[in-house]
Amino acid sequence: MTIWLHVLGDRPPERRTLLRPLPPSSSSSSSSSFLPSLSVTGRSTPHTRIQTSPETTSTTSFHDPLTKPFLPCQWQSRDIPKQYRSQAVLNCRAGKSPGIVFKEVPSNNATPVTTLSPDDDAPCLKRVIRARCYDVNTRVPRLAHYVWFGKERRAMPLHFFVGVLSVVRFLRPCLIVFHGDLLPSGVLWQALVQLVPAILHLPTPRPREVFGRVIKVPEHSADVTRLRVLLEYGGVYLDTDQYLLRPVTDLLNDSTTIGIERPGENCGNGLIFSEPGSPFLRLWLERYSTFNDTQWAEHSTVVPYRLSREHPDLVRVVRSFFTPNYKHIEPLYRAGGGGGYPWDRLHALHLYHRFYSSYFRTGVRMDRQGSVIGSMTRHILFGSGDACRENRDVSGGGS
Repeated sequence: MTIWLHVLGDRPPERRTLLRPLPPSSSSSSSSSFLPSLSVTGRSTPHTRIQTSPETTSTTSFHDPLTKPFLPCQWQSRDIPKQYRSQAVLNCRAGKSPGIVFKEVPSNNATPVTTLSPDDDAPCLKRVIRARCYDVNTRVPRLAHYVWFGKERRAMPLHFFVGVLSVVRFLRPCLIVFHGDLLPSGVLWQALVQLVPAILHLPTPRPREVFGRVIKVPEHSADVTRLRVLLEYGGVYLDTDQYLLRPVTDLLNDSTTIGIERPGENCGNGLIFSEPGSPFLRLWLERYSTFNDTQWAEHSTVVPYRLSREHPDLVRVVRSFFTPNYKHIEPLYRAGGGGGYPWDRLHALHLYHRFYSSYFRTGVRMDRQGSVIGSMTRHILFGSGDACRENRDVSGGGS
């Protein structure tokens, strides 16, 4: 097996450093030929990845058009994993600039992504974020966070898979970090780690209390965890049923950005942009001193809305994250419904999977639906909502 370690640093592409190239193997094949570049490096460095072949090692630019497809129209998740894939590792060796190393591993590797030690690796992660994840003169790093708690491993659903690819396409993150006690499983998870090598796992115990107040509801544990994670590292938190729909560079310049869900009532917490140590998030977390586990959305959505009215100088509030909200989104799921909806004006869409799970039943391919959300899904996967028209309204298979 060929192992290439690629240090992504501040050097221009023609001067990349390859560490420990072992004798190449004729069976080495690390990626799918139809994929755009997915490994990302951060500030002032061209997006590059190493691909190996029996004779040569070549580099490919990751500055691809936003319209380049991730997948062919007839994609099947079982066809995505290849014999080998890339896996991100942090590199904070003494005397070296902090960076991200991509090593080639077998696709059936027992460790799907690199798991960090909260005590030993967290300082290195912070150094890498500072060195690699910021655009010039921005406050929010290009770093994505997901929180995943559970009693047992669960298969990654299609909408989560597409949501992560939307982050890759429109945020261009340096890293995607999964926080929680477990990682997803299943064929789509295996496909995702093949397509997106820059995923790390930072084990995080599920909080059972906050300010001495008991947390029994798992979703409330996730609410607290996302605030703690963003305060510590900064970046972009996303729920597993959140799509990004267009580039978000304009959201990286403010200390914190959240979205209105119901005007005059609350803000959603399924998508948050924040710098580390955000004063607004500190105030939000401090309000959990009055937390009541029996109240479903008080501290997660109502409290941030009130705080945004009390401290408008600390937060940017937009209407492009949770519009339409859960009361008005259903026409976008129906074939032929929501025609002409101006979704090109949105930064993101929250799918509200909890309320509309019937549209996500087993065997249904959202990218093949003749609905607005079907168009959004094709926009993410194929680069255009009008792409792959021949596959519309076909359900079943391939997920």
